[in-house]
Amino acid sequence: MSFSGMSKIGVGICLALGLVYALIYIPGWIARDTADFRGGTAEKEKANADPDYRMAQKRYFQDLCSDIEAKQSNIEQLKEAGYKEEALANEVELQEMVGDYNSASKDPNRGQYRAEGLPEHIDADEEVTCGS
Repeated sequence: MSFSGMSKIGVGICLALGLVYALIYIPGWIARDTADFRGGTAEKEKANADPDYRMAQKRYFQDLCSDIEAKQSNIEQLKEAGYKEEALANEVELQEMVGDYNSASKDPNRGQYRAEGLPEHIDADEEVTCGS
């Protein structure tokens, strides 16, 4: 073989190795680079496709709203009866419940399943009505 024949073989081997490298590493790089986007899409698709998920979210909002409504009523009763410390402890719990409700309501994968008639945002200082 001549030198030019060896160079062609060397170039061919280099090209083959380069192609193998590209076929192995480029798809992995693309997968890592787009993982956040694909993960968010998968979460949205799961939420939209699963009827049990949708029903669970509606029940979650309804239950939490009812609990907030009951907690507000309990606080009023405790204040009227003169139990200031107990009322204050219940107010702290109320703030946490309201924070949970408002946070979940802002989440696009959960908030879209809040049942009609429930408030979009709850203010702990205002009376809440959760409907029927």
